[in-house]
Amino acid sequence: MDSKPALESDKNHLGIPRDFGYNEPETRFLILMATHSGYFTRRQFLRFTRQTKGCLVHRFTTKLLTQNHAQATQYGHKTYVFKLTSPRIYELIGKESLRGHRSHSADFIRIRLLILDFVLAHPKHRYLETEVEKLKFFREQTSAPPSVLAGQTSGPEGVDPTLERYSKDRFPVFVSPSNVGSPTSAPTFVYPDPANHGLSWFASYLDRHRIFLRRLPAFNLIYATPSQWKLDRSCQIFTSVFRNADHPDPQHLTRYFQIRRLWETAKHSSLTRADRDLLRDGDKQYRVEPFESAYQKWFAAGLPELDLEALIGPSFLRQEAGFQTYLLPENHDFLCSQKCASR
Repeated sequence: MDSKPALESDKNHLGIPRDFGYNEPETRFLILMATHSGYFTRRQFLRFTRQTKGCLVHRFTTKLLTQNHAQATQYGHKTYVFKLTSPRIYELIGKESLRGHRSHSADFIRIRLLILDFVLAHPKHRYLETEVEKLKFFREQTSAPPSVLAGQTSGPEGVDPTLERYSKDRFPVFVSPSNVGSPTSAPTFVYPDPANHGLSWFASYLDRHRIFLRRLPAFNLIYATPSQWKLDRSCQIFTSVFRNADHPDPQHLTRYFQIRRLWETAKHSSLTRADRDLLRDGDKQYRVEPFESAYQKWFAAGLPELDLEALIGPSFLRQEAGFQTYLLPENHDFLCSQKCASR
């Protein structure tokens, strides 16, 4: 059988599900699917094995169902979505934390299938597979203290997106060199967007995670969708958030913080007319995130010095932000919102 080579992260687990009668390609697919999706279709399995024969997928899915390792739900005429449900399989491949315990909506399942489509097309990337791996990598990549990364803002914009929240969506994240010859690495985030709604979800995603992404020295984002018309428009949305933003002058921002603290501690007499002008201008420019939460944390701590890199992140002025689009092969529009037959 002509199938893809094993991934590095799979090699230690290849023999384990084979104890249940799965052959090597089936085992590799199980590991990849369990890690990134938890759901799959027959077409995805055949694409992974580079085969077109239905007997191969029938043999594989029969093993899953007869051993109660998966559940099949029918959507439409002879179209099934398989969900890996076996806690034992997840345990044996070391991915217990990734097993879904709840029933999911059609939108959720569709996104998981889109994620699997992307990973099937890019199997050799070095993915950050678990929440622990993502948190460890992000904390090493950012110089902001844990209190900044994991806390909530006290500013008017609401909750500061945290590392924990970002890692839990389970969208693919993989690591690639940020520059040729550079020892550091840049994360690449994949945003899977279905074809059945507009771009508001993507815009909301960028808005929720803007502060977190700003803290990274460099990152790339791949917008993956089966909808051709969304590709150009998604690029415009990303550019409006990350490339056309008015980045502050560090000296100007530092002086604004210092003058504002003097004003708010009733030390008005020490301020010149130029200081008051800068304060008025700064109020218009900096009373937004992430500056407002950074100021509040610095003010509350009573620190004599101001370390903008620690409060906001070293990347804010010189961040490398890349954007790409990827056209996924299927939209999985067979998924229905009503209750479907399961077996």
